[in-house]
Amino acid sequence: MTNDNFSRMYTPPDSSLDDYDALIDYALTIDGYRYAEEIWQIQPFTQEHWQKVQSFKQKGRWSGSFEDLRACLFAYQRRIRWVESGGCDREGRREFMKIYRALCKAWEKRERHTTEKNSDGTRR
Repeated sequence: MTNDNFSRMYTPPDSSLDDYDALIDYALTIDGYRYAEEIWQIQPFTQEHWQKVQSFKQKGRWSGSFEDLRACLFAYQRRIRWVESGGCDREGRREFMKIYRALCKAWEKRERHTTEKNSDGTRR
């Protein structure tokens, strides 16, 4: 991934947002197509890609690295856009919001880990 894509990957999510329409732009700040090709090494929006996206959902809960969840959020937004050409995709929007909440938790965990790691390094 390019440096620009890399830096946009780490745009923090706003945990106060809870509306799909308010989050569309955030979902699209990364190139999820490129992430699928370069990181997951699969072609975007194939059966294999959708299986990869779904692999981060275990027992009804989304989990994974911050980066992988960002790619899942992107994939769901693209899917919703395609499905909604015929009407509102309520189920897709619900899953999108679940991914977003998991993404916010992954960001918080990542930030805690980074803070702890940095504070360990300064004690020496």
